[in-house]
Amino acid sequence: MGGYIQGGGHSPLSSIYGMAADQVLNMEVVTADGRFVAANAQKNPDLFWALRGGGGSTFGIVTSVVVKAYPEMQVTSSIFSFTSVSISKDTFWAGVRAYYNYFPANVDLGTYAYFFVLASVPSAGEFEFLMQPFFAPKKTLNETQAILQPWFDELTALGISILPTTRHFDSFWDA
Repeated sequence: MGGYIQGGGHSPLSSIYGMAADQVLNMEVVTADGRFVAANAQKNPDLFWALRGGGGSTFGIVTSVVVKAYPEMQVTSSIFSFTSVSISKDTFWAGVRAYYNYFPANVDLGTYAYFFVLASVPSAGEFEFLMQPFFAPKKTLNETQAILQPWFDELTALGISILPTTRHFDSFWDA
């Protein structure tokens, strides 16, 4: 967890709880001068701040971290893709742009997405938009489908076909 937290730590739960570094309550650290110290909001607050995204290992070696814990939650995820192979490049990029248009509202709803725009056939200048996955913590299958439907409708109107696989999970771990 050291590098993850010390780098800030984004995750599918960032829209709900913030960065992993925001969840740290206390760190035990061996400093560069060999001292073993606690770092938290009261003790060594400058070091505590620095270790949560301000340079990590440059300040010492973190030997333990106490972080906030949260209750288990349901999660729904969706994976899908579309390519520029059977549509124009302008249409492809309009589909990508549509995603960005929905992005702020989706983040406000607590969702998270791992997506890529890849050169699918580089020699032909073809691209692929790959959503892997759209991640909706604390959302049911119906809630997630309702969030995605306006974008899916826009893709359909553009002539972009997708075959999403949307699944509900009872726990974050399973998702």
